[in-house]
Amino acid sequence: MLNDLDWNVSVHAKALYHYIQAGIDTVQIKTLQPLAFGETVSYGGGRKAHILLTGLLLGDESMIDIASQVHYMENRSTRPPAEAAVGGLWGKHCDEVTYWRAVINGDTAGDRHCGDPYGFIDGSGLPGQVGHYQYCCSSLSWQHNVLIFYLLGRQELVRDLATYSARWGTYGTHALPDPCAPYDGVPSNYGITFGPDGTGSCIRGAGRFPSLHATRANSGQHFDYFPKQLWNYTMDGDRDGVNSIRDNCPRVPNNDQSDADNDGIGDACDRDS
Repeated sequence: MLNDLDWNVSVHAKALYHYIQAGIDTVQIKTLQPLAFGETVSYGGGRKAHILLTGLLLGDESMIDIASQVHYMENRSTRPPAEAAVGGLWGKHCDEVTYWRAVINGDTAGDRHCGDPYGFIDGSGLPGQVGHYQYCCSSLSWQHNVLIFYLLGRQELVRDLATYSARWGTYGTHALPDPCAPYDGVPSNYGITFGPDGTGSCIRGAGRFPSLHATRANSGQHFDYFPKQLWNYTMDGDRDGVNSIRDNCPRVPNNDQSDADNDGIGDACDRDS
């Protein structure tokens, strides 16, 4: 891979030297002090991609293996959903008490990075809304991060983050369907009219945040216009309006996503059709 770069351009060579050295240092820190970087969620992205790209540049399989195995922000910020078709859900793993504390207090108390412990909707006290981490600080910047893995052909290393980013870019917040009862404004009703049902699930109801479903699509803060445009272009290569991560025929336009034999390959490019 290094042979594809023009080392005769001094500014490029200098940047590359610094990048590779930083990648080597990151691996050493991870190896010698595994907890040095912690388990940050909204912030701290890019370390996994940094290790991967450095390993690819150097042709170092051990570094590529480390990039595949480490769980930095890229693997701790989203959760697998209860419904597989939804894709990744925003928020890290949290216990029920911590999650509901954030809901009751509108993210002013509790952990603002909390995911839905039941795996139905995006996490936080107010999913996807202005002033909350999902909108302000993570969703668009995560797209930039996923784009690196996608361009390197290693998107499987950030599967849930990739499907989340694709969904955020398409329709935004995921809040429906949701079988859980909403917070009714009375904290003392916790465990009675809302909250845990005592069996590891939630008290049933009409949904916690139904009005927030499909809001804030492809919007937010903490982003740069160039990678955002690159994301919009790269992640829908066939221009059919379906993000390439979710597209069952990513190189042939098929906005209806028809798949007659249900083999995961769209009819438009399925030789068996």
